Amino acid sequence: MIKSTILSILSIFSIFTTLVVSSALPQSGQNQTLDTTSERGFPGLGASPAIFKYGSMKINLWHYSYYRGYQGSFTPEPNRCYAAPDFTSVRISATGVKRVAFMACRDKNCSTDCYTFINPGIQIDDVWWYVNKGYSKSYAWIV
Repeated sequence: MIKSTILSILSIFSIFTTLVVSSALPQSGQNQTLDTTSERGFPGLGASPAIFKYGSMKINLWHYSYYRGYQGSFTPEPNRCYAAPDFTSVRISATGVKRVAFMACRDKNCSTDCYTFINPGIQIDDVWWYVNKGYSKSYAWIV
């Protein structure tokens, strides 16, 4: 008797908590997905489109090592995370940029398994080894 009462109370509490939490979230925050054009700024880094201050960068991504399986060309803004198709090779073309810091991450929102390449030159091959042996799914140009 006591056991069934406690289980009933717990199930009602669980349903109530789920309803309160889901109604408290804004609609735009629920089931939000990232695609190849989505981006998020890094808090505290002042993610602004200051292209004239930092120069510009063009990034070419490849799916496989040795620059095979071209994924596309992208022009990122500084200090923003970009979701991308799976990649493991990168070629960078920067104009007006003195120092390059390129971050590749294994997840789609630049939060885990990231590796930052500082002054990598113009190409990076086998990013796979640096991001915990998996394809990178997001990147950022950090200034």
